[in-house]
Amino acid sequence: MLEAKAITDSQSWFSIGREGWLLVLGSGFNRFGQFMSLPFLALYLSSTSELSNTYIGLIIACGPLAGVISGFYGGTLSDHLPRKLVLTLSASLVTFAYALFFYLDSPIYLALTNLVFGMATAVFEPVLMAACRDEGEKKKIQRAMILRYTSINVSAAIAPLVGGYFASSDNPSMVFLIAGIISFGLLFAVLLLDIAPHKSLHQNAPSIVETLKVVLADKKFTFYVVAFTLVLFSYAFTSSVLSLQLLEQFGSSESAKGLLEMWKGYWGNNLSGAQLFTLLLVVNAVSVLLFQAPMTYLLRNETTLNKLLKSGLLMSVGYAALIVPTDSYHLFVLAIVIICAGESVMFPMTTILTDDTAPESKRGSYYGAAGFKKLGFVLAPPIGGWLLDQYSPSILWASACFSSLLALAICLYASKFPKPQK
Repeated sequence: MLEAKAITDSQSWFSIGREGWLLVLGSGFNRFGQFMSLPFLALYLSSTSELSNTYIGLIIACGPLAGVISGFYGGTLSDHLPRKLVLTLSASLVTFAYALFFYLDSPIYLALTNLVFGMATAVFEPVLMAACRDEGEKKKIQRAMILRYTSINVSAAIAPLVGGYFASSDNPSMVFLIAGIISFGLLFAVLLLDIAPHKSLHQNAPSIVETLKVVLADKKFTFYVVAFTLVLFSYAFTSSVLSLQLLEQFGSSESAKGLLEMWKGYWGNNLSGAQLFTLLLVVNAVSVLLFQAPMTYLLRNETTLNKLLKSGLLMSVGYAALIVPTDSYHLFVLAIVIICAGESVMFPMTTILTDDTAPESKRGSYYGAAGFKKLGFVLAPPIGGWLLDQYSPSILWASACFSSLLALAICLYASKFPKPQK
C-alpha cells in the first residue's frame, strides 16, 4: 500500500531529496561491488587452488553465516551508537575485506576474510536505510525505496559483466581490487555525510536464543521460516554451485572477453564456464526486471499464499530443466529465465507472508527471526559442492527441485495453523 501510494504521488519519482539519493546510490554502489566480485569467488578459488568443491562451498558459506548472526544486532547497535559511526566502521571493514581477497591466497585466511565481509555487508544497508529514514521526508523516502530496488537490479545486470571480464582474465584477483576501489569511494562518501544524532530507543538487543523462542512458540511461523529456508537453499544453487558445475563442464577461460565477444561465443558455442556463468548472471538480473510487472499483474487477484505457491512451482520447473544432462547453452538460459520468473514474485511474497503472520506487538521480533531463512544461503554452497564432488549435476538439481517442492508443501501445511493472537 505504501509503495503504491508513493508511485501515484503527484511529485516526481526523482524528487527524493538528498537522503533519498544517498539511499539509492549508496545501495546501488554497495551492491555493484558485491555483484561484481562475490559470484566469482568460487570460480577464483577453483582456478587458483586445488580445493575440492566441498571446501570451496564451505569458504563461500562463511559470508552468509556471519551475515545471519550479525544481521540481528546491526540495526540495534545503530540505535545505541551514532549511525555515521556504524556506517563508517562497516564500510571500512568491507573495503579492508576486498583488499584481503586481493592479496591473500590461503583458504583459511580467505574463509576468515569472508566472515568479516559477511558481517560488515549485513550491517551497512539496514543502517543506511535507518539513517535515511531519520533524516528524510516520509513520502520521499518511500519513492527512494522503489528507486533503490531499481538501482540494485541495474547493478545486478551490469556488475557481472565487469566481474566476468576480470574473472576470466590472466589476473582474476583484479575483480577484488576494482570492488575495493568502489567500496573505498563509498566509504569516502559516508565520511562526508552530515548525519544528525538520532533518538536512541534504549532497548536491549535480543539474543539468538530469545529470537529462537519467538519462532518456536508460533508453529505457523516456524513452518514458514523452514519453508523459506528451503526456498533460498534451492535458489542458492544457481550462484556459486552452478559456477563450479559450468567450470567443470566447459573449462576455464584462456582470455578475458567483453559482452559482444561473449555474445558471439554464445552463438558460436565457444564459451568457457566462467563466461557462460557471467552471461547467466546478466540473464538473471534482466529477467527479474522484465518479469516482475507482468507476473505481479497476472497474479493480482490471487491470495499471498497462492502467489507464493504458483511462483514456487515455476521455480521448481526451472530446477527440473537443469536435471537433464546437456551441453546446450540454451537450456541453461531457459532454466534461469524460468527460475527468475518465479523468483520475481516469490521473494516479495516471503516478506509479505511474514508481515501477515506477525502479531503487531511482536513484529520486530518476527522480522528478526525471519532472518534465519538465510541459513539456506549458508547450507547450499557446501552441500551443493559435496553433491558435485560425489555425484552428477543431475543429482544436484534434482535435490534443488525436491527442496523447492518440499518448501511449497510445508507452506501449504503451515497455512492451516491459526494466526497467533496479537
